[in-house]
Amino acid sequence: MTIDGQGGSIRRSLTVLLPTFFILYLFSRYSYLLFHTFAEFASSMIAAAAFIIAWNTRRHSQNEWIVFLGIAYAHVAVIDIFHTLSFSGMPIFVGYDYPAGQAWLIARSLEAVSLLIFSAFYGKPSPVPRPAVFLAFTIFTVGGLASIFVFRIFPPCFVEGQGQTPFKVIGETAIICVLLLASYFAFRSRGAMRSPVFGLTEASILLTAVSEVMFAGYVQVDDAMNLFGHFIKVASFYYFYEAIVRRGLEDPAELIFANLSASEAQLKRSNAAKDAFISILAHDLRNPISGIANLSRNLLDYPDGSGPLADRRELEVIQSTARHALDLVTDLLDWAGYHDRKIDDKPETIDLREVAAEAIGLHLGSASDAGVALANEIPKGTMIHADPMRVNTIMRNLIGNGIKFTPGGGKVAVAVKDQDEEEDFISLEVADTGIGIHDDDLKMLFQIEKRFSRRGLRDERGTGFGLLLVKELAEQGGGSVAVRSRLGEGSVFSVALPRGSGRQGARATS
Repeated sequence: MTIDGQGGSIRRSLTVLLPTFFILYLFSRYSYLLFHTFAEFASSMIAAAAFIIAWNTRRHSQNEWIVFLGIAYAHVAVIDIFHTLSFSGMPIFVGYDYPAGQAWLIARSLEAVSLLIFSAFYGKPSPVPRPAVFLAFTIFTVGGLASIFVFRIFPPCFVEGQGQTPFKVIGETAIICVLLLASYFAFRSRGAMRSPVFGLTEASILLTAVSEVMFAGYVQVDDAMNLFGHFIKVASFYYFYEAIVRRGLEDPAELIFANLSASEAQLKRSNAAKDAFISILAHDLRNPISGIANLSRNLLDYPDGSGPLADRRELEVIQSTARHALDLVTDLLDWAGYHDRKIDDKPETIDLREVAAEAIGLHLGSASDAGVALANEIPKGTMIHADPMRVNTIMRNLIGNGIKFTPGGGKVAVAVKDQDEEEDFISLEVADTGIGIHDDDLKMLFQIEKRFSRRGLRDERGTGFGLLLVKELAEQGGGSVAVRSRLGEGSVFSVALPRGSGRQGARATS
């Protein structure tokens, strides 16, 4: 089965629905009770089949709400069966006047609310586990049926000789409003649903609304409005089934192949990163270690009478080279640990200003030596829920990077932007007034295969892994990193950090 677009869906639906309508019409000419029984059982069987598909493909489904809707329609089908068995002329539930209309109103209410929830939250994570969803629908179904057939407290919906009660008409009107709202939310979610699933879902919702208009206006249980209302109901259930089939059977196949392709691409990227990692490790560690070995040999080979000044110069070079090698190993281990997720996240509610103050404190000495001012412009009480070590490492790397490329008299500032408490992310910015980055170099900043490193203004040597580590930390935390820069004017590195559960007190300025 392939997704063949709206045209194929329409042709297939007409092929199925037109013969079904013709058969049902023939039944109605013979006996309206026969017509009603077959129409309702057809809808119930469609709903049950949709549930079976949705439930048995739940492990492969990309969207929890497909399973949610399948569970909802399974319970709607149960109530509809009771509606069918209690319809006028069925000798099953006797001694109680017209429970069919009451069961109908409960079923349609459940269907309308379920469609509204489905359309409003489609594409978003479901906060409720499936067993809880199933239990909630079961409680509603059992309670609704018990209010009709056991306790008999559900308000009357139809009175012989008078027609539908005001309660029934008001209930149908409310259901129509809910369905129209569901249609609106489905339209808003059309990008997530994708065509033709969106068209099928929208058709099902709108047809359900039209059928409710019919059922809100009939006078007798076997008049034309009731007849056509059942035709439209069967069509709405069919389109719902089609939507579930598309998502339940076709999309999992697409998802499996998409996941395989994504896994293959990820494997290639991981292998490339591993090869680059080994190459960099071999090249960058060999040079400083070779330098230390050569200088050490020179010290040992000095002839008698060598002055202490020469010894000191050699020792200073050894210390500088060893420090660079240590920095490289530290950055490599940090990057590798986060890249392979060997370092666990330990999120907690943290004050960004305090984390920035700590990161700035580690750079006060180097900034003072360089004549660069450091500024903490994050407002007090800027709270997020994150791993403090992760955020500190991001800030520390970006601040150190800014100091390296900012001339004396310049400034490196840490600030936040986009502080709207309704936003899911907060933008951490580290801005410097340094020399800036060329456009060609910007493209290589976060690529392991093209590890970019250049000496600072005071001949500081970089490892090339600082910004890669920042990128890993930001993305593993659910955020992202971006940079904008102009030559001669400085650079701004922006890191989007999720607020998490700390968003409720995201900002409290003093």
